[in-house]
Amino acid sequence: MLFEPIELELDKPRKYKLNLRGLMRAESEINRVRGAQVNERMAIDHLIISGARNSLMQNGGFPLDLFFTLVWAGLVECDPVLKQDDIPELVEASPQTRSNLMTEIWEYYLRVTTKPDNSVGAQPAAPGEDGKGGDSDPLAKRPGSTGGLLQ
Repeated sequence: MLFEPIELELDKPRKYKLNLRGLMRAESEINRVRGAQVNERMAIDHLIISGARNSLMQNGGFPLDLFFTLVWAGLVECDPVLKQDDIPELVEASPQTRSNLMTEIWEYYLRVTTKPDNSVGAQPAAPGEDGKGGDSDPLAKRPGSTGGLLQ
């Protein structure tokens, strides 16, 4: 599923796109900045969710190195000339608070990294509704199948 960029109001309105490439870029950069050895590298999802939650609960703030890295990783997808060192000035020039910017980024991150809920009450798509002429679930039983998954 492709997501359109959102607009962040920084020094000026800027396009922000946190796709898989951006998340990978953020993960590599934050691990590099924090001096993590190869066997100590942390996944970006863990850094964002667990690390941020612990930080917010312990000291009431989101780590600036992670915040600036997330801002940079999403902006550079649309503006490749931006450097990580440019980000603090862009954030300081924003009419929004860091908290509001982080909330926008967090909500966008959740949309990009979670799939729509297909649990209780949700109606599965009928065969062919995915535009591919078949089931969108690669593990779905096929017509005439007598076995389980992948049959």
